[in-house]
Amino acid sequence: MTEGFLKDIFKYMPAQVVPGIVGFVSIPIITRLFLPQDYGNYSLVMATVMILTTLLGWLTMSIIRFYPAYERDKKLDYFFGNII
Repeated sequence: MTEGFLKDIFKYMPAQVVPGIVGFVSIPIITRLFLPQDYGNYSLVMATVMILTTLLGWLTMSIIRFYPAYERDKKLDYFFGNII
């Protein structure tokens, strides 16, 4: 069981490590390419995107959680109406 667990960790680790490394390496490149005002605008946009991603992530999880119950009760119109 431990071998399988470690094997799975090493399978999924690149999905977390690679974006982190790319983000870390891109910071010096972006700061050299952008003017301070442009970098400030970029930072504001990225912060807004992260907040929206967090909020929409919760929406995605609630859809996954409640969709089968609404499908079983044949209330999908009500379900999708509430999402929008």
